[in-house]
Amino acid sequence: VVKLLTGAGLSIVHCSPVVAQLVSDQVKGKQILQFNEQTLDSHRSASFPLVFASGTRKYAAALKFSMTLCYKTREGTTVNTTLVSRNSQPFVVITNKCQWETIEEILLRQDAFGNNPEIPWTQFCNTLQRHWLIATKQDWLKPKRFLNDYDFRYIRAKFFRNGNPQQRDFDQFWQWFGKSLQVIRYQRHINDLWQNGLIYGFMTREDVNAALKDMEPGTFIIRFSEKNFGQLAIGYVGNVPNQIKHYLIKSNDKAGAKKTLPDFLSEHAQFEKILQLSFHPYYHYPSFKKPSPKSECFAPYCSHSQGDLKSEDDGYDPL
Repeated sequence: VVKLLTGAGLSIVHCSPVVAQLVSDQVKGKQILQFNEQTLDSHRSASFPLVFASGTRKYAAALKFSMTLCYKTREGTTVNTTLVSRNSQPFVVITNKCQWETIEEILLRQDAFGNNPEIPWTQFCNTLQRHWLIATKQDWLKPKRFLNDYDFRYIRAKFFRNGNPQQRDFDQFWQWFGKSLQVIRYQRHINDLWQNGLIYGFMTREDVNAALKDMEPGTFIIRFSEKNFGQLAIGYVGNVPNQIKHYLIKSNDKAGAKKTLPDFLSEHAQFEKILQLSFHPYYHYPSFKKPSPKSECFAPYCSHSQGDLKSEDDGYDPL
């Protein structure tokens, strides 16, 4: 939405339609914008239902808006002028979701570092948080689950332990973080499960073991693997108290859209009660609610009937 703002003593005589223009050196001259010309309404606003006829080929672009205006000043002088907006934030138009991870790396790196080899930790956190909320499709003003203090401490200890973030360390960070974020954004149910705390996300194996200590057999936590980029892992208590095991969820455990993570969990009696995240923006270590039966937590997401979600006492071989 574009809005024309004017001073109290200014009288509009005539204004042209507002034109949206794509700004990019790499795609200059290509007509990929459709519905890019709109007339101001009675509130001096214009909404643009922009359609991109093609992608920007992995190059960052921006939008700017322009119009010609004729107005009279308080003294009665008639003025003709052209108004041009500032460029928007950079973006990339993709044509396939497989391109998203690569494109988001480009945008995040540029937004965070620009041409600087090193930036303050707080600047990196603020930029990452903003991109995270966009990627997980959350309301900026009322996000359901944002990256918390523990998440940032985890990221710093794993990738930026030598001080402030540097561009040379960003590649290693994104190889792991980018694939995890791609899974959250595009795999069926994963974003909802993460936002509801059913997937903890970023957590060390040591913290998983500490959280599961003295829990009943069958209690489990879901997190992202630290060594296998973009893959989820389950820490759970085996048949013997404090016998904590870790299982890496493989691609054939979730056969496309027809079999999801909740379906996989429903098929295995080893997983009975999940430790669900207890939300608090400032905690310095993982905090969980009382273990909840998986049949209650995952039923809305499972393609089977709710009865299929119930755990049995035995009948399954260990994973």
